[in-house]
Amino acid sequence: MITLNIPSPRKKKSKKPPAKELWSRASHSVQNVSHWKNSESSTREFTAKASFRVLQEDHSLYSRGECFHINQEETLAKSCGCHKISEWLLIINHHKYSKFGVPIMNLVMCLLGLLVLFGVLPAGSASYIGLLWFFLPLQNFLTANRNVLYRIWRKSMLPYIQLYVSITETWAFCDLCDWDTRIYIAAPSMLFNQIMIINSDAVYFRPQNKKIILGQVAVSILWKIICMAALRFGLYPNLTPRIMFTIMTKPNFFLHNASVYTQKTSSMIALLIGQIIFRVRHPEQAYSMRTNYTVKSNREWNELARKNRIQKKASLKYSVEETREVLEEVII
Repeated sequence: MITLNIPSPRKKKSKKPPAKELWSRASHSVQNVSHWKNSESSTREFTAKASFRVLQEDHSLYSRGECFHINQEETLAKSCGCHKISEWLLIINHHKYSKFGVPIMNLVMCLLGLLVLFGVLPAGSASYIGLLWFFLPLQNFLTANRNVLYRIWRKSMLPYIQLYVSITETWAFCDLCDWDTRIYIAAPSMLFNQIMIINSDAVYFRPQNKKIILGQVAVSILWKIICMAALRFGLYPNLTPRIMFTIMTKPNFFLHNASVYTQKTSSMIALLIGQIIFRVRHPEQAYSMRTNYTVKSNREWNELARKNRIQKKASLKYSVEETREVLEEVII
């Protein structure tokens, strides 16, 4: 005798997955078919996007993470009303031959600054050299594109980290020099030179001009290495090592200005070497413009894309109708 165990309809129904799970499984199976694949991702996953557009309440599209319409001639000097100065600065920084004048002048100022710090040139000449050196970051700042400059200093944290290290380094070295006339050499070489490197991404946009930024970074690294070596072997005359920060009182623990300067200079060298590696590997990317990613579920991204497509279709339809009315008036 043969016995067949046939499950009852009620038992069969209890093993059936829920309708929502069946629909989700079928939807993802359809998306995985190559000839039926749509542009939307799986709703069970998340996506991080650097740039996207959001539909506003007034039916306009607001862009996030993008910097549009970068015009090289829209400089900060021009936005201040100095049109002639803007034209001269553009010639100085972008002409075929004159664009190398700024990094060469920066190198010459570094050599003169070292001669003053080593006592070869009189200390009184430090103020004149420092004043001339100050015009290099000033012209760089006025030549920068205002849109890119806004994004560098308002949308990124990296410039402020570099600025903090540079300020502490400059402060420690000035304290080491007992705040005499040598501070006119320390401020442009350590602080303003770093600001000029940061702002250079808002000045040079073409790949062939990115080598100028690399040259400035290399000169800055070489300057810092020479200054640290000179401090190590006692080549600076009349230094004043003293306590700069008191960490603990019982027991006494403090930091000298020489140790603070060495630490911050070493950190700055590491940051600059990382910047060179980044610029060599990615010559078309701007190092100072960091991107913040927005993480949302794919369901939210899909809804956002649908709204944008609907708005784009409506605007195109309106433009076609407007053009048709104009053509009808011309023909009539």
